[in-house]
Amino acid sequence: TLVEQRKGLINCARGLMRHFGHAVATGSAERFVHRVEKHSLPEDLRALIQPLLTSIACMDDQIAELERHLEAVAADYEVVQRLRAIDGVGLLVALSFVLCIDDPTRFKKARDVGPYLGLRPRLWESGEVSRQGGISKEGDAEMRRLLVQAAHVMLHTCKQDSELRRWGLRLQERQGPTIAAVGVARKLAVLMLHLWQTGASYERFHLQGETAAAAATDPATDAVTDAVTPRTV
Repeated sequence: TLVEQRKGLINCARGLMRHFGHAVATGSAERFVHRVEKHSLPEDLRALIQPLLTSIACMDDQIAELERHLEAVAADYEVVQRLRAIDGVGLLVALSFVLCIDDPTRFKKARDVGPYLGLRPRLWESGEVSRQGGISKEGDAEMRRLLVQAAHVMLHTCKQDSELRRWGLRLQERQGPTIAAVGVARKLAVLMLHLWQTGASYERFHLQGETAAAAATDPATDAVTDAVTPRTV
């Protein structure tokens, strides 16, 4: 994607500048070129990274145009704005989820969306032995990847405290960041469908009644053991 390509070019430019003893302050990718231009760089170094900066600036414009288009599409779906209130869930994740599910009423229970998106562990049974393995990876792979990315943002980028984030961090301590991200991704899908079905608004600590039933811990989520990276989910 354009975002991943831009990230690679930014990392390349950072590496070149660091090699010559120049560090760029951290910040948004959209402002990277602006931050670099504030540096007084040697002419040979500027000539070296200028093609990278030009490509990054071009990608900034293309990404901004795509985001404006997505905003226009999302304007037709009231539920997208409510889903974007969830920490880690941006425009692309919310809109993709709505378009992927299409009709929320086809799920009897909100938690049914986990297996539908391949985020529920497989069950292996033989005689008296029963164990859970990795997630099934059934359904829409791109939607699953976006949900895992949203989970990573909630756990590692967003600083807003919430019941779901606390749960994910506890799982991370026990089983590691990858398993925690997959578990949170499943819970995000369940929560998003629940809000869509009920018309409720997201509240970080309003986990009571029906909301608790939709987002509560269950054995399938706790037993997620699929060792995958966000790129392969």
